[in-house]
Amino acid sequence: MTSGRITKWHVTEGAAVSMYDVLMTVETESLVEEAFKVDQFAGTVALLVESQEEGFVAGLLAAEGDEVPVGRPVAVLCERLEELAAVREAVGSGELLRGVDSVYESAPMRLLEWQSYLAQGPKSSGCL
Repeated sequence: MTSGRITKWHVTEGAAVSMYDVLMTVETESLVEEAFKVDQFAGTVALLVESQEEGFVAGLLAAEGDEVPVGRPVAVLCERLEELAAVREAVGSGELLRGVDSVYESAPMRLLEWQSYLAQGPKSSGCL
């Protein structure tokens, strides 16, 4: 995946989030390489992106409809409610907007890992 378009935020600034809460829906046409674009992976794919951390949404750095390259921050979370004002101030200053050119070749940086899964796909029962 090289970029994605945020189609919907499922959280707002100041909201508390728990692990596995869906944060946003992202659409992309670059989920897989061209050779693997078949069935549900062909064309535009919608992904539900969930949080892997608990905390509070201090800032949304991208708006619905924005096309965002992989590696660019789209939201900031803080761990405690008491930190919310200070983190929002840092977000407003642009201090936290530094993205990475390549998530594969850049120096280590503390990023929140987010997991996503297909928003739509074939329904099946049971396990694999």
